Amino acid sequence: MRQTIFKFIWAYSTRQQLILLAITCLSFPLVYMILEVPKWIINDAISGTHFPKSFLGFQFEQLDYLFLLSAFFMGLIILNNAVKYVLNVYKGVVGERMLRRLRYQLFEATLRFRPRSFRRVSGDQLIPMITSEVEDLGHFFSEAVATPAFQGGSLVVYIVFIFVQNVWLGLVAVSLYPLQAWLIPHLQKQVSLLARDRVRNLRVVADRVGSSVSSSEIMHASATRRYHLADFSDHLHENYRIRFDIYKKKYVIKFLNNFLNQMPPFIFYAVGGYFVIQGELTLGALVVCISAYQDISGPWKDLLGYYQRFAMADIKYSTIIENFAPDDRYTEEHVASPADEAGHKVAGVALSVSKLALEAGEGAGHLSGLSFSLPASGSLALVGDDESGRSQVLQAVAGLVPALSGSITLDGRAITTMNEADIGARIGYVEPQPYLFDASLRANLAYTLRRQPLGPSTLSESEARYRKREAALTGNSPDEVKAPWTDFARAGVADRAALDQRMVDLLTRFGLGEDLTRLGLARRPNIEALPDFAAKILKVRAGVRAEILGDPELAGLVDLWDRETINPSAPLATNLLFGFAPQRERSIHVIAEDPAIRSLLRQEKLLEPLLALGAEAAGTMIRLFIDDPDATYSPAQEHDIPRLDLEAARPWLSVFTEEGAKDLDEAGTTALLIIALCLRPRRHRMRRLTPALLDQVLAVRAIIQTHWDDFDDRYIHADAESYIPALDVEHNLLQGRVRLGKSQGRPRIREVMHRWIVQEGLEAQIQRFGLDISVGVGGSALSAHQRRIVALVRALIARPPLLIADLGDSATQDLVTELRAAQEGSLLVGVAKQKSAGALDGSLSLKGLSAQPTQR
Repeated sequence: MRQTIFKFIWAYSTRQQLILLAITCLSFPLVYMILEVPKWIINDAISGTHFPKSFLGFQFEQLDYLFLLSAFFMGLIILNNAVKYVLNVYKGVVGERMLRRLRYQLFEATLRFRPRSFRRVSGDQLIPMITSEVEDLGHFFSEAVATPAFQGGSLVVYIVFIFVQNVWLGLVAVSLYPLQAWLIPHLQKQVSLLARDRVRNLRVVADRVGSSVSSSEIMHASATRRYHLADFSDHLHENYRIRFDIYKKKYVIKFLNNFLNQMPPFIFYAVGGYFVIQGELTLGALVVCISAYQDISGPWKDLLGYYQRFAMADIKYSTIIENFAPDDRYTEEHVASPADEAGHKVAGVALSVSKLALEAGEGAGHLSGLSFSLPASGSLALVGDDESGRSQVLQAVAGLVPALSGSITLDGRAITTMNEADIGARIGYVEPQPYLFDASLRANLAYTLRRQPLGPSTLSESEARYRKREAALTGNSPDEVKAPWTDFARAGVADRAALDQRMVDLLTRFGLGEDLTRLGLARRPNIEALPDFAAKILKVRAGVRAEILGDPELAGLVDLWDRETINPSAPLATNLLFGFAPQRERSIHVIAEDPAIRSLLRQEKLLEPLLALGAEAAGTMIRLFIDDPDATYSPAQEHDIPRLDLEAARPWLSVFTEEGAKDLDEAGTTALLIIALCLRPRRHRMRRLTPALLDQVLAVRAIIQTHWDDFDDRYIHADAESYIPALDVEHNLLQGRVRLGKSQGRPRIREVMHRWIVQEGLEAQIQRFGLDISVGVGGSALSAHQRRIVALVRALIARPPLLIADLGDSATQDLVTELRAAQEGSLLVGVAKQKSAGALDGSLSLKGLSAQPTQR
């Protein structure tokens, strides 16, 4: 990366800056003429005496000549503004392209960091550098040449014009510029240095926020919240101190600028007036000189502002890029070279480590003299605790950590001579604390198959060409993310369906089959693409329902749907409709906002009781779970009644209490009705949720069922004979709800459903639905054990010739045995205990800083 901002600008936008300079130069004659023509108008057209005047070979009387010059003046203004428009638009394009290039270079530099580089600079510091901190630089990129050229050129034009009118007035106009040119940069340098300190301090603030989020559990468990607040307050105080110093110096600069800019007009009136009285200067010339000086302050002020922005941008640029060039980062050749396609052979590679020396970790000294070998398709365990250097050895073999000395070879080829793509083609690596992307489980498992695009973009041809051209202009990646990337051949499958099945098989092999089924049951698949699926689900539903009704113990765990009764585990909205809105996430909102439903409730005298129920429930929950500082609104409560809905109802509680339903407007009625329709009779024991009210709900349900066709397919009927797309697979299978308050109800009912699913051959399909679930940020939606298994499967999917898995304390003998059976090539595993390595061909014990091999 370029070390200064101007080197960066000149290296990547020379042609564009020259174009901006050429456009800028076009405006200078226009600026001069805009100053000159008013003098013609005053002296020749208005004050002139000799008419007609000749212009372009035509004769004009006084009024005609005035209108001609005025029109000419207006044309110059329009033309000048058109040039400015073109200039500003092109400046914006140049700035955005350069900003895109810079962000890309910073991100690309981040991807060249070795893992240990993140000990010195965290992701919470890098994120704002790439996003918000560089934002201001985009504007400076566009004005780096154009602004000083345009404003400087305009300034010269104004000064030349004044000197042409009168030399003494010209000297007055420029008299204070030398003082400003010396003083302002001196003060601005101090402001720029303070701005650098502020940026660095804000990075620490961002880091504190990120670390507090990550350490939330230990913070609350240790009751250290006050310490975190004190530490954060200290950094905020430092930011305040810096900003206060900036304000003082910044406004001193502004005061001096304003004062020095306002002094020359006094001299203009005195000196200029003198020359007019003496007859050495016309009144029109004085007027346009004063006008020109008023205009001249704009370019001069912009030039000073430009210098201030340049000083700030230069320091900001240098402060940012210094964090993106650690000494031990991967070279550009290492990360950018294509892979040796011959490197991927599933049969395995031979590994040899000789006299390896490396850092064994923070405070652990050095590990030296380590030698071992692993034959092709062989298996070996490195045994040691976290301080033994186990992880560092595995990272070194994976090419992630540089060795201090010694050698690592794959099939006789030194790993130091291989680029990243070559290593990736031969090695799969599983870190001890695996990271998952905030995407679907399927996308995370297929991640290791996305090494390069394998076909043309799925975008239109014109859009693809446009994107490729813009990428070339900004030095961005020419690869199109909307092209096919998944390498099915590397996974040993023919298509996406086969890959899905391989994912399911591997997850099941490592014990996540039931979890995958559970996740699949919670999905709402597109059944139009699965013609036989709905029929099979209905068949399973009938079997599950019959088994539940035939077993009193099971029947006591479930509230099944019955047209003639209230389902006490379901919301009142569903009970009222005996159906669902297609928009599952907003189903209750849709029902509460429906004018036809609202009218029917009012007609049947049910609307006001429901509003009273909603007001009671909202008031109680807000008081107990939101306003009470010692209470928390649990996920279960959020699932029943979202906090946002309670807050929306809050303003209407006093209105309803004091005036009743008659004073509620549309918004208030909707807010309270939503709360009421969210309530579940078995969970929410409200005073107003009486059997009589539930009987009214049943009566209105009967009316709705009678006039179901009048709702124009806005809702889906809870029909026992139909598959309901608005519900997930589990609720379609059950056609009811597990009874609230029965802790063992869901596992027992799921056992029944699972048995019928297997019997009908639906398990594999439902498990594939589970691949669509989002794993959350960093895999937060999964348990630690699930994340480890997903990481193992992610590596196995690509069938690496050598798999390196740092399992540590999570390794069990069963897990290692299964891993050995699933890995087709060579296997190197890091475990904390010797007994976990029993299934492998051999083990190497790392105790302290010595290596003791054991072969069986």
